[in-house]
Amino acid sequence: MKQSSLKRHLLASMLGLLTFSCMAILASIWISTSQSGKAQLRNSFEIAQSVLQSVFSNREALLINSAQVLTDDFGFKETVAIGDVSTIHSALVNHSARIEADMMAIINLDGQIVSATLDVPSKQGKVTFLKASTLDEVMRSGGLITWSVLGGKLYQTVLITVDAPTPIGIALIGFEVDQAVLATFTAVTQLHTSIEVQSSHYEPFSISSLKNGLSDEIKNTSVDSLSWIILPFLSQTFASESFTISDIDDTQINVIFSADVTERFSAYRRLQIGIIAIGLLTVSLAFSVAIWLSRRITKPIAQLVELTQTMANGAYQGRPLTDQRIKEVEQLSHSFQLMQVNVANREQKIRYQAEHDMLTGLLNKGRIAQIIAENLTHSRFNVVGFSIPDLRQINDVFGIDVADLCVSAFAKNLSTLEGTLARFSENEFLWLPNSQLNEFRLSELLDTVDYPVISDDIAIRPKFRLVSLICPENAASVDEVFKRINIAFDEANKQDKRVLMFENSFEQRHSRRLNIVTQLKHALNEGQRELSMVYQPKLNLPDNKVSKLEALIRWTNKDLGFVPPDEFIEIAEHANLIHALTRFVITQVCKDLVTIRAEHKDMCIAINLSARDIMSSDLLSWILDELSQYKLPTSALSFEITESDLVSDTEQAAIHLQAFRDAGFDLAIDDFGTGYSSLSYLQKLPVNEIKIDKSFVLNLSSNPGDVKIVQHIVELAHSFDLAVIAEGVEDEQALCILQQLGSDWAQGYYMSRPLKLADLLSYLASYLTDAQQTRAEEI
Repeated sequence: MKQSSLKRHLLASMLGLLTFSCMAILASIWISTSQSGKAQLRNSFEIAQSVLQSVFSNREALLINSAQVLTDDFGFKETVAIGDVSTIHSALVNHSARIEADMMAIINLDGQIVSATLDVPSKQGKVTFLKASTLDEVMRSGGLITWSVLGGKLYQTVLITVDAPTPIGIALIGFEVDQAVLATFTAVTQLHTSIEVQSSHYEPFSISSLKNGLSDEIKNTSVDSLSWIILPFLSQTFASESFTISDIDDTQINVIFSADVTERFSAYRRLQIGIIAIGLLTVSLAFSVAIWLSRRITKPIAQLVELTQTMANGAYQGRPLTDQRIKEVEQLSHSFQLMQVNVANREQKIRYQAEHDMLTGLLNKGRIAQIIAENLTHSRFNVVGFSIPDLRQINDVFGIDVADLCVSAFAKNLSTLEGTLARFSENEFLWLPNSQLNEFRLSELLDTVDYPVISDDIAIRPKFRLVSLICPENAASVDEVFKRINIAFDEANKQDKRVLMFENSFEQRHSRRLNIVTQLKHALNEGQRELSMVYQPKLNLPDNKVSKLEALIRWTNKDLGFVPPDEFIEIAEHANLIHALTRFVITQVCKDLVTIRAEHKDMCIAINLSARDIMSSDLLSWILDELSQYKLPTSALSFEITESDLVSDTEQAAIHLQAFRDAGFDLAIDDFGTGYSSLSYLQKLPVNEIKIDKSFVLNLSSNPGDVKIVQHIVELAHSFDLAVIAEGVEDEQALCILQQLGSDWAQGYYMSRPLKLADLLSYLASYLTDAQQTRAEEI
């Protein structure tokens, strides 16, 4: 009875499982085919939308080109200027025939029709289908592409000003979007295409390639509204998808694509019916096989189920099958025993890998997070962070193998410390000491693990930093621990300290830096209304002329107030915003140069570039494009590069700087004398000016030592045929000393503070007048 009961249960289980599986497979295939059909429909709609947008874009390009050809014609401009209506009309008709335009017109600046190739609705002589705001936009931007509705017909139109050289009229060219156009879309996309125009100004209408036109039922039936259950059995039904191509001035133009669902799903319907038949046959055959199997292997199956459940619970020492009279059962028993061993070993390896760093063998970030979370619930403890801040430089110079060797060696040294140790990131470690340690003791511990790394007989001595915080006072959660450890690392790098204890003020400064990043992104993306430029004159000492300026950026934020340039420029470099900031400066300077050079044609403005800017591969070509756009020569701009920024990779810097010199730009080394000045350094870099740092100039009139330093710098520069600019001149005596020492240029508050554009123009005009009077008196 027991044996028979087991067979019945096994049979019922197998048949039930098989039947359920078949039903699940059938349902899955049914759903999958239906969803595949829907996906195919959506894909067709997306492709159709792309095709339509591409066609309309091409028509826009044709409209723009045609309008520019017409409006650039000198004879046509002259005809419009004198108001010769018949000649204008003849030109419009001829040009319309050449480009096959459906509508062309000339509108004067008051919005009145001068001439048109078809009747254009107007009121008191002014066009009614174009709003005054549209015409104003055309006048501001010089042109506009839009959609227009005339007499119940839809036109794709372009409006462009006729300039001679100021606008004297507006040319309008349009192509009608009719059923012939929609028929073309239908032939290409195999989808019915409709266009619906809705407006509060006139009666809505639609254009459609559907035989019976566009109905609300077709328009409102989306792909998502089709049920997967009844989808294969639908009679002729359309699914549609719409998108808006224009929504301006209470006029909305929508494109609706429609597909015949019945036709699209015919193949899927045949597939689903065939699968149902196969499923029924499979269940019938399985029933017969299940009866035979239940009589053969009921006992081994039961044992296998028991063994599998044991393994699922994490126990891998289950007993083998007792009934091994069948060869396959014996092999299966042996395989299960081998699987138990392999799974146990693999689980142990996976657990180790999940909790440890593979390079160092230390705990990883995830595991140390669990330990910190446990400790936070019941104890007060130190969290100590170690970092190798120059690991990236080691990797760049010596290669990744040497960098890994440094990490492994440092981890090995740290492993001698008592407590829990983990690798926190690529170049950072966390240590939970068994007892609390003060700053002095931590400094001693850092000395005990700070050893050089030997690689190929080369001693590499990485730089190490240590930071520490106390939990839960400084951090009450794992996230706070990780966040504030990183803040402490950043602060240690900024202060260049080997050992640093966390302070709450660090987070305030970190929050300010994050706020600066956020606000600066906003300022750069929102029209740069908060950013502005000022200019400080440079005085040419031999001829007492101002023909050069330095551009300086200023930022006043509504929340942060005035942000010093030294602060936000450094943050912009670390936040990868320096390129956008530099491009803003260059564009603004070019705009201002147009105004400045109108009165001072030889004026040159110097712009500061960072090392990242210099190494940018596309900056130079972009600058040349900007100069071309504003019709400025390369002599209108020069560039200053901070000396210390170029030291990390002098050879590459020299290559990029040479490209600037070859393009015709003057280059200067800024803050000269504060960095790594050397003769070889001056020989390698293709600069033609050096700018003496203001620290040597500010006290020039009272410090003989600074006079000697400046004298040597001037002599050194002139020996290399380099011009010298001295910045920081704040009194007349310093200016006289610089003249005596042979400096070529002087810059500082004594001559002028940095000035806004309007103040600068007044300053230059006043300076020019004073200089002329001085020369007249000398004569």
